[in-house]
This record gives sequence, C-alpha cells and structure tokens, in this order.
Amino acid sequence: MTSSRRRFGFTLVELLVVIAIIGILIGLLLPAVQAAREAARRMQCTNNLKQLGLSAQNFHDVHNHIPPIAQNNSKFSRVSWLVMILPYVEQSAAWNEFAGGGNLRLSSPGNPSSARTDAKVDPYKAAPWEWDIACWYVSMPAKICPSDPSGSDSAAQWFPGRTNYRASLGDATIASCYFAADGKKSRGPFCVDNGNETRDFSYITDGTSNTLMFAEVPTHATTGGSDEQTLNIKTGILTGKNPQWASTCVGFQDPNDVNSFVSSVVTRPWLGRRWADGMYIYSSFNTVLPPNSVHCIYSTSDAERSIVTPGSYHSGGVNVSFCDGSVRFISETIDCGDSSANNDDYRGKGGKSPYGVWGAIGTANAGETDITL
Repeated sequence: MTSSRRRFGFTLVELLVVIAIIGILIGLLLPAVQAAREAARRMQCTNNLKQLGLSAQNFHDVHNHIPPIAQNNSKFSRVSWLVMILPYVEQSAAWNEFAGGGNLRLSSPGNPSSARTDAKVDPYKAAPWEWDIACWYVSMPAKICPSDPSGSDSAAQWFPGRTNYRASLGDATIASCYFAADGKKSRGPFCVDNGNETRDFSYITDGTSNTLMFAEVPTHATTGGSDEQTLNIKTGILTGKNPQWASTCVGFQDPNDVNSFVSSVVTRPWLGRRWADGMYIYSSFNTVLPPNSVHCIYSTSDAERSIVTPGSYHSGGVNVSFCDGSVRFISETIDCGDSSANNDDYRGKGGKSPYGVWGAIGTANAGETDITL
C-alpha cells in the first residue's frame, strides 16, 4: 500500500501575485502615512507659534511693551526679539548666561557644553553674530518647525543656531536696524529700540485679531559660508535689487521654474540663521509678496533694506500667529495687491496697505479693521 503526500506551498505565479498585492498596498498606504506625519509636524509648528505668541504677551505683561525686534542701546547690541523672550520660553538658563556674561566663549563652534576658553564676555554684551558664544547654541524646540528638513543643522561657524520663526514689520521694507529713524518706520507691531522707542498693544489699533505677529520662513539647506549661492526661491535671498518696488525682485524669478531664480543672479544663504541677531534679514518678515515667494535685499550687505517673505514646507501656504495669540494657515494665493507700489509711500506713514489682504493683516494701525480672510 502506498501513501501519497500532499505538497503545500506557493507556485511562482502565486508568489508573484502576493508580492504585487503587497506592493499595491504599500503604494496606497505610504502617501497616507506621509500625510499623517506632515499633519503632525504642521500641528507642532502651530503649537510653536502659539508658544511664541504667548511668550510675547507675557513679556508685554512684565515690561509693558512688545519685545523690540532688535535693540541698539547702551545695554544691548543688535540682539533679537528671540533673545529677549528666552525667559518666557523655558530658556532661563540661556538668558542668565547672556545677562550674566563671563566664560561664554567656546574653543570651537558647537553646543554650549563644548570646552570654554578663558576669554570673558561682559553681561548683555555677547554679540549675536559671533560663532563662539555658548548660549547661541541653546536647543530650543519652539524656534524650529519640524517640517523644515534643514532646521536641525546649526551651521555653526558662519551662522550659529537656526530658527524658522520671525517677527512682523508689516508691509514696510526697512533699512539697517542701526538707523534710529528708519527703525521706527515698521508698519507692524514690532520696531527697533534704539534707546527711546518701544510699542505696546495699545499701538495696534487695527485690532490684535487682525494683526500678524509671527510667521515661519524656511532655513537655507547647507552649512557653507556667507557667500554661498542658491537659486532656491524659498531659501535664497536675491541681492543687489531695490525692494522699494517688490516687482523688481519678482522680475528675477525664473519664468520656466517658479521655485527658482534665474541663473544669472547673486544670492545669499542667510535665511533661518543667527536667531539671536536682530538685523532684519535674520529676524523679521514683510507682508509685501505672497507666501512662498521671493526674498531680496538691496546689496550684498546683511544690513540693507530687504523683503523677507514668509514660507514653509507645508503644502500650499504658511502658518502665522496673530497678536491675540491665534494661529492660522495663510494660503499662498492670498490677495497681495500691487507689487509695483512704491514702498516709500507707506514706510512709517498711515494709510491702508497697497498689498491687498496680505498687506492689511501686516499693518498694526493703518485703519484696516474690516479684514476678511
């Protein structure tokens, strides 16, 4: 009597069918997983802006004014609003180092735990552009958007520290923060304190729910020097173009690629670097050109008049926070009015913005109270 064994297993055809089905399922699920991850990152970015808005309000409660976008007085030298709010974003240790001075200098670029030199820094006098100041390397999650692939890179030697968040100058393009007269021409809630100028919430007559406070901007992707070139619209700053007329800057966008400048231009990699520096190219934004579009500066100096436009790696727009603490998502198709308007007609003056709804939510006291987003 013979017994027969039944064989169990897949044929080659069956195996190929199973592999194909698995591949199809992965193809269907992967976009959903990626979308869920981006939704979580965008939510974290929203929470960061909420925290920054709350910190600015707490600063106002203590000091009776909004933190200056930069300070140039007998006590401070060009430090940014982000430095001033350190105690209000759970970074008291970094603030105390800056305020206390002492042995802050690092022997090489890096984090605050790196070896320190014997050289001393006077209290409040650590220069924000110096790479060897320990407290400029503080890890502060609230200043980084997790959607930005370059946000965690410190780019130490040239640009210590990164941030994705900036303060609003409204629809005005301002020259160097060292010039007291120009520092007051901001049409947003922030201005420069050159020893005698601050603003409080009573300045915002357009309404805190109608006035931008903070927005996000992508950081430049590499760790190269200050003369590095990039044609990326989101992270490259077009140099040598007068932002008095925004259309001048837009004119150098590549007609064949809306995400790039034309190849003949000179750019700088300054976006998202030097979070402690109050110079406008590092600390502020303007509501002149639509989100995710062009940035430009008048020369190759970081102290010049500039347009910095909010942008992000979120699809279709950018997160912003308003002076009442609310956070909203602004589409890159928002009405931006007339990019050919002469900005000199509005800097430091009254009157409604020529830059549409986008310009209107940038102004703090231009009589624009009936804004609909």
